[in-house]
Formats: sequence, C-alpha cells, structure tokens
Amino acid sequence: MNHVGEKVKRLRLSKGWSQEQLAREIPVSASTVQRWEYGGPIRSLAARRELERLFAQAGIDEEEGKRTDMEDKTSVAPER
Repeated sequence: MNHVGEKVKRLRLSKGWSQEQLAREIPVSASTVQRWEYGGPIRSLAARRELERLFAQAGIDEEEGKRTDMEDKTSVAPER
C-alpha cells in the first residue's frame, strides 16, 4: 500500500465507513476505492477534489505526503 492509499484507508476508517460507503460519497465504484487503497492512481480530478474535501473534514492533510516525498527527493547533503 502506498502513502495515498494509506490515507484513503485512514479517511475511510476514521469515518467508520466501508469501501462501499466511501465510494458512494465520492461517487465511484467500491472496486475503485479498493484499487486506491492498494496503491492505484486516482485519475479523476473530480474524485481527487472530493477526497481533498473529505480529508479536510476528517483533519487529514492530503498534501502531507506530497511535501514529504518532495523533501526526500530534494534533500542535499550538508556541506562540511
């Protein structure tokens, strides 16, 4: 499971929802939610926006992982 997939699952569980319930909120199929949780891409812009809204409601920072990933890629060793 990747970072975004973990956050989707954490969002779902924080609300006490099944994959089917989260799917209805977005709206997408339950198999799409399952695919996201296992690392599949979130291709739909509308689905991304709805997830961002739900993350914000749940107090989960959707951008957190992107910043962390970016910092890891741009890290430079300190000068000696």
